Amino acid sequence: MGVNTIGLLDIDPQRIIVPILHCPIGLVDKVLQVFKAWTTCEAERLPEESENTRLACKNAAAMHQLSVSTALAAKQLAEQTGTVG
Repeated sequence: MGVNTIGLLDIDPQRIIVPILHCPIGLVDKVLQVFKAWTTCEAERLPEESENTRLACKNAAAMHQLSVSTALAAKQLAEQTGTVG
């Protein structure tokens, strides 16, 4: 589209209100969520029992993700070879 053609939306640019504040607030919220997750999982010192529970939970989540991807790969392989059962 050139400068002289009508745009996708025929709106006068002077009548548009851009939410300038929402974008930075959303970005800051994302950064704070990541920092909170990092602080909770990495920097916070817990009693040994709680730390062992946290480690078991992290390991279980990783194993679950690995199991799901392995099952998906096995299903795709079975469909490709025709041995769906």
